[in-house]
Amino acid sequence: MSKIKQNFLDKVVAFVNPQAGVQRLMAKKALTKFEYDAVKYTRERKGPSNLSGAEDYRSNYDRVELMKRARDLAENNGLVRSLLLKFASHVAANITYQARTENPQANTEIEAYWNEWFDNCDLSTRHTGSTLMQVATISMLRDGDFLFVLVRDKDGNLKLQGIEADRLGDPYKTYTSLELIGGIHIDRDTGSPTAYDIYNRSIGDFYTYQVTIPASQGFHYFDPLRIDQYRGISAFHTAINDATDIYDIVNFEKLAAKVASSQSAVIKRNNNNASDLTALTTEENFDNQQIKLESMEAGKVSYLEPGEDIIFPDGPSRPSGAFAEFHKILLRNICMGLGIPYSFAVDPSAMSGPTARLEMQQAGRTFKRYQKLLDDKVLKPIKNIVIADGVARGMISGSGKTTTKGFFNFGANVSIDLGRESASAIAEFKAGLRTASDIYSERGMDVEAALRARAIETKMIQDLAMEYGVPPQAVSEILLPTGQPHGQAQQQTQDGQPVEGQQDLIGQSLNGAQVASLINVINAVAAGALSKDGAISVIVAAFPTISRERAQGIVAGVQQGKMIPTTEKEKQANQEQNNPEEGQGGSAVPVEPKTPQTPTGLAQKKSSLAILQNFSQHDLKMLIAGMMGGIELGKYDGIDFTPPKGAREAAKRALDVREKKPASQKGMTPVGIARARDLMNGVKLSPDTVRRMKAFFDRHEIDKKGATWDEQGKGWQAWNGWGGDAGYAWARKVVGQMESRDKKLEQKDEPTEFAKDDVKEVLNPCGMKDDGTFDDKNTCAVGYGRPKLKGGY
Repeated sequence: MSKIKQNFLDKVVAFVNPQAGVQRLMAKKALTKFEYDAVKYTRERKGPSNLSGAEDYRSNYDRVELMKRARDLAENNGLVRSLLLKFASHVAANITYQARTENPQANTEIEAYWNEWFDNCDLSTRHTGSTLMQVATISMLRDGDFLFVLVRDKDGNLKLQGIEADRLGDPYKTYTSLELIGGIHIDRDTGSPTAYDIYNRSIGDFYTYQVTIPASQGFHYFDPLRIDQYRGISAFHTAINDATDIYDIVNFEKLAAKVASSQSAVIKRNNNNASDLTALTTEENFDNQQIKLESMEAGKVSYLEPGEDIIFPDGPSRPSGAFAEFHKILLRNICMGLGIPYSFAVDPSAMSGPTARLEMQQAGRTFKRYQKLLDDKVLKPIKNIVIADGVARGMISGSGKTTTKGFFNFGANVSIDLGRESASAIAEFKAGLRTASDIYSERGMDVEAALRARAIETKMIQDLAMEYGVPPQAVSEILLPTGQPHGQAQQQTQDGQPVEGQQDLIGQSLNGAQVASLINVINAVAAGALSKDGAISVIVAAFPTISRERAQGIVAGVQQGKMIPTTEKEKQANQEQNNPEEGQGGSAVPVEPKTPQTPTGLAQKKSSLAILQNFSQHDLKMLIAGMMGGIELGKYDGIDFTPPKGAREAAKRALDVREKKPASQKGMTPVGIARARDLMNGVKLSPDTVRRMKAFFDRHEIDKKGATWDEQGKGWQAWNGWGGDAGYAWARKVVGQMESRDKKLEQKDEPTEFAKDDVKEVLNPCGMKDDGTFDDKNTCAVGYGRPKLKGGY
């Protein structure tokens, strides 16, 4: 504790009344306990400015000085210019308008009218509306503000004229009235602007008063930092000193590097007689002035006098590594002043790990803030006037009070992982959590325009298919609705209903090839070539997005002998069977329904082979994998593959948290979501799935150290979606049990009877010989048998 020093008065009081002196010292000590270090003024730290309003006597001068210095930096500093261009491209480069009245036809008409006006809105006819908004954004950030003036041309059409910040008011005037601040006339009662003074700028940079326009014609674009601020200041006001220092320091370092590089050698002499060195070090130029000798020739041989030596300096070491780090610190200060991450603005290689998405989101939020500013102060009020003017002049039809209802899109959001976000958006759309308009808006697209373009492409594909006599799906799969199997596109009855047995396939998120494979598996069950349990194992193993319960529902609807037609011949036969023959006069002849007979014996074997012949190499691999999964279940008989309660609760908790998160914070891939649903429902997992669970946890255990773990971020969601800590412990236990069982089976000379029989019947149905030959005679018709010499399945 520091000792309190007594002044003369303290000593007098203590001498007269010691008790009062002690109380006085205690009071003085108590006063120091309420001090903040930040308010102490020292020789090293100057005091702050006096309290003042946002607009005072120096405001106009300071604002203009900042504007001049910011313009110099924008013209000479690469970083400042790059930041301005980034803001312009991300904030205002892709602006589109979407009308949202109650009349779809009026929406299309209004959007077409606005787009045409926006492309031709510049009074000087030099720029489009998009270019004007980009220039305005650059000017607002650099100068502090920008003014749009809405005027009519000689034909009576509304046009926009841009006014830079130095033309709004007199830049060299000191404003002293609260009714006129920086060229803006103020209503003293409400504080609202009533008019703007526009000044003319000559070629020689002379400013003269031009006109005063009412506030209803002006749209002031600026970013206020205080509630009583009327004029904006440069967004680089916190970065100007650092940017200027960088510019100067880099030039000094470049000069130092040049000096170091220019010095090739130095001659050192022990003889200090200046007269002897005169002839060696100087010569005269054309003006009879002495200059240094700077001659250098290739292959030159030098003869040195006694006591002379040639010293070659070390290579240039400027700039040093310390300078590079100091340079980064200054760059970071500039970026922070503008709200842009350093890695986004300067060095993308600095992005790594989870912080990369965080920094991209921070940059995106900064751009959205300025997009909202542009929308509120410029686009929205101008849009309302332009559309209302079009209705009043009979150029477009109105839609009542909702005529001006709509919103602006500003292009695609800043993203580091567009593919992952696209998959998340699609999943949320299917779950009903997002609308198509919302997703299209994030991409900077109009949902109606995109759907119309899709409809046009669909019509073109249909016309091409009809012209060349081919199925439309052969031209493009765009005609297939999302989730509809490729092989089922034309398989509908005359009343438009899907063929029986296919309802469970609709709605699955599979592509055409996957759906065709799934149909082959179903037909194998219908032909008796594959058991229903085996088919469920195949489907779960081959299609991670289909849960076991869903697979059971698909297989449960399969009827013996009733297969889904896949070829044109089968489709025609199926259609003839479903349509009764017509008698004379067009009346239908009643036909007694026939019960499909299940093939048995040799007929069943031929039917099974016919089904298996339709399987592609990929389908065969899936079938084998599914059967091997069944074999594994038999091999691990006695091991419980049902997830524990803790894993089920963790999966449910992860899905609940994910549902409440915004799109940018939703974790888990489609496979992870499907796994979480299986765990939540207590579905019995396959041995391979349990192994994958353990492998996932082993890889992602480090995610617990991520920055967003405590906030239940993407890593937390994925970890708990796979069962969390309880699932990890259970997976380790089950995998350990399986490995122990594998070691015991490896010690046996012969495989188990279950495995021998299944491998023989499933993997070698044709009874081929294992004689090492690969010719056609020793090849099964359905593609089984020994592997090929080259290639793969």
